[in-house]
Amino acid sequence: MYRVLIADDEERIRNGIAKLIEQFDIDLQVCALVKNGAEALESTRIHLPEIVLIDINMPQLNGLEAIERIQAIHPEAVIIIISGYDRFDYAQKAVSLGVYHYLLKPFQNDEFRDLLLSALETYREKAQKKNLITHALDTHQTNQKAHILAYIKDRYRDPQLSMSLLESTFSMGKTSIANYIKRETGKTFIDYVTQLKIEHAKDLLGNPDITILQISKLLGFSSQHYFSRVFKNQTGFSPLQFRCQK
Repeated sequence: MYRVLIADDEERIRNGIAKLIEQFDIDLQVCALVKNGAEALESTRIHLPEIVLIDINMPQLNGLEAIERIQAIHPEAVIIIISGYDRFDYAQKAVSLGVYHYLLKPFQNDEFRDLLLSALETYREKAQKKNLITHALDTHQTNQKAHILAYIKDRYRDPQLSMSLLESTFSMGKTSIANYIKRETGKTFIDYVTQLKIEHAKDLLGNPDITILQISKLLGFSSQHYFSRVFKNQTGFSPLQFRCQK
């Protein structure tokens, strides 16, 4: 069942619309009956109705103001204004807000039923479109993540490699990237890059023709001293000690 919220400051009208919807025997269930815009906003937060039926002239927060706020918290909702005022400025504002329909009181029952059915179909289309977009984004992000480790392995020697660079390159948030790296490697980004550098350094130290200074520069360390300190922290040996053991 899809949920419908009814907002009107006249109790008789609220209840009448609710009973009418029940008589139609369509996939709609009234989830809330409210008497002003403030209550409509709060009920939207609680129930997230697929369809909102709302009057314009209500106390505390009028319908048009409520609609703007409802759309901010629940953009998928299909909103129908039910009003007794045939005013161009109201209708114009409703159009600018993307309201689905502006229905004038009194209305014919068949007209109202057809409108609700049409609104439900519109909601289903919006929901399907959102799901397709979400799926596409999820697929894109999954594909992007699959390339992150390869990207790091290819560029770990670059001093410019950073979380900010990964964020801009893969169009993903730093937290998402960091969590992925941690899950796949068991290490933080910094620790993973450091591991790659140290493993490469071990291979390079086996070649006596390459100086320790050259190795530190090749691996993107800011100085030989910093390279030596990181290497010893990771292996327990200085680069020179490690070389002498080879």
